[in-house]
Amino acid sequence: MRRLGFCLILLIVNGGLAFGEVPSRLHYQGKLTNAVGEAVDCPDTIQCDTSYNLTFRLYDDPSAEVSLWEETHVAVPIYQGLFQVLVGSKTLLSSDDVAGARYIGIAINAGTEMIPRQEIASAPFAFHASVAEAAGDSTHLGGVEATEYTPGPHTLDTILSEAQVDGMVGNNGYAIQGDVDTSLASIQADLVSAQESLNSLQTSLASLETTVSDQGASQGDLQSAITTLQNNIDAVQANLTALDTSLDPIAKTGLPADLADGDDNTDSLAALVCTEGQIPKRVGETWACADDEGGAVGTVEPAPCDASAVGQMYFDEASNALRLCDGTDYRKIKLCTEICPPSSAVVCGFPIEDDCGSACGGTGTGLYSGQCAESSTVACGGVILDECANECVASGTGLNLGQCEATTTACGATVFDLCGNPCGATIGSACEGDLYCDSQSLSPASYCRTATSCKDILGMGASVGTDIYTIDWGTGPTAVYCNMTHDGGGWTRVVNSVPGPLSYVSSTRAEVLAGKGEPSSHTTVSWIGLTTWNSIGTGGEMRMTCSGGLVGEVDVQAPFNLNNTPNYELTWSMGCFGGEGNSGRPLTTTDFDLDGWSGGNCTTGPPAWPLESHGWGWHYSCHCGSFWNYGGNPICFGAPTTWSGTGADHVELWVR
Repeated sequence: MRRLGFCLILLIVNGGLAFGEVPSRLHYQGKLTNAVGEAVDCPDTIQCDTSYNLTFRLYDDPSAEVSLWEETHVAVPIYQGLFQVLVGSKTLLSSDDVAGARYIGIAINAGTEMIPRQEIASAPFAFHASVAEAAGDSTHLGGVEATEYTPGPHTLDTILSEAQVDGMVGNNGYAIQGDVDTSLASIQADLVSAQESLNSLQTSLASLETTVSDQGASQGDLQSAITTLQNNIDAVQANLTALDTSLDPIAKTGLPADLADGDDNTDSLAALVCTEGQIPKRVGETWACADDEGGAVGTVEPAPCDASAVGQMYFDEASNALRLCDGTDYRKIKLCTEICPPSSAVVCGFPIEDDCGSACGGTGTGLYSGQCAESSTVACGGVILDECANECVASGTGLNLGQCEATTTACGATVFDLCGNPCGATIGSACEGDLYCDSQSLSPASYCRTATSCKDILGMGASVGTDIYTIDWGTGPTAVYCNMTHDGGGWTRVVNSVPGPLSYVSSTRAEVLAGKGEPSSHTTVSWIGLTTWNSIGTGGEMRMTCSGGLVGEVDVQAPFNLNNTPNYELTWSMGCFGGEGNSGRPLTTTDFDLDGWSGGNCTTGPPAWPLESHGWGWHYSCHCGSFWNYGGNPICFGAPTTWSGTGADHVELWVR
């Protein structure tokens, strides 16, 4: 709430009024302060953000709701709380508006009126003029003889004491601003000027009184006296305004106790002499001369840091930081930029803050090692991620079975992953050359050895599936084709029959016993020498697979026996071989005709029988006894059909 201190100075008379009329304007001066008593200073709208509009209203009762008269003064200049207006200069005041008891209400910027309303007291001229209007004749002043008034000049006390001012203003219900020290020379000069104006006013008032008491005075003389009075009042008001404007704030708020102002206080600055470029500065509890740095903070300690230097600070160039004395030591002041870092610069899940500690919003996405799992819980070489999917510095060191490579570990040795974790019961299977790791052996000396058959490789645990392996049946390492999946695996292919030239299959016994071609090839005719069949097929099982041609798909197996006597009889019960009298027959070659045909040697029989058996084999009547016919195409003697029904595109014979 604002408080309004005011003083009703005088009624200012319009020059055009008829004799005896009451003036139509009120000269109103007041003081405006804010809620804490500070004077409002708003000389114009350029120097302050808020202008002040004052609305004045007249009432016939201090609590009346309807005003008799109203006017508003816009953007009233206010100098350190003081303002003045001519009430009635915006809206004319009539004699009815001011007749009788009147109360003035004031509102600021269309706000609520301040309370209480102030009663208007008449100035000397207004009082006398009012009485004159009611007088019965003009030769008496207020009905009283002129001789009853004291003639001669009157002296006015032109200097009011503080108590008198408090009494005058206090009667209107407002507080007065604090004491002003009138001993200041500048204020005294302004007061002298005001004194001279008031003396002139006194003379004018005395002249008016004399004129009024003179019954023979003319109306013109009286009007001239009134005009003179008005001019003097205006001069007094101007001097008072100038006085208030010239007052320094120190004249209104009081002087520092230790200022050289003539009192008995000690003047701590009187003896302080500063050199050029220095100014007085407060250091602890005393004043001292210091370099004038233009408002910049010093770069050296202003004083030792103790209780008297609390709050002193300087810029430490060595550490590039401000330091502030806390009574014990100069502490570094942290400087911050208030710049929010990118989320990647803040660890995962932590709130993002600027370097002053203020929240920026969001959480960090940078690597947070506290979220990285223990490396031993992650498989060896595995990537460890935090909760924001950042790759942690360390990688997994736990057991990684995918790295347990037995084939790269020495046969019989413990297998380790790349982190050195033992791979359980897995042992190495790597051997040099054509040797295979016998994982079933109890003797380290026999861990790596040669294999005698596909079944032998399977038994050692060295199988890697159906493929080409190297075996040695005593004649040196030979690459063979092994089936490691059919009926438990371990099958060694001993014959591969594909279409070929007759001269190739019409072999001598020595050629048949030694073998021919590449046993590992799928596209060329080959066979393993008969002398090794029993060594390879230790289990006594024989199997024939045929495909294509007239037989389609054939896959039969049964026990076999190959007699390693000079005649090499083969016993096998499957297909037309077992049903046409061939089983148990001796081996027939180009140089050993042991077949049952009286017409010649079945291995080189007449071409007129293109579907009959041809080449080496176990012939009875040149039918279903060998692996080829006279046309040079494979014969599937494991098939039950005869004659043309045995023709195929591919025939393979296996032993196990």
